[in-house]
Amino acid sequence: MGARQILHSPAYVMPLKGAWRVVVPIWGRLTPKVLGESFPSKDEAGTWLGSPAGQDAVSSAREARPRP
Repeated sequence: MGARQILHSPAYVMPLKGAWRVVVPIWGRLTPKVLGESFPSKDEAGTWLGSPAGQDAVSSAREARPRP
């Protein structure tokens, strides 16, 4: 029996509290996780999200939630 793959909605950027933030949908959770990093522009947030550091942060945020 293989491992069950959970497909997530992709992480995205949006303006929150006067700065651009990265939002990570988490399977089994009603509200998404907002990462702690903030950026002055949408472009900077998007660039960071696409970087290895951003992808690691998204993976870490999703792994912090125990899966059934």
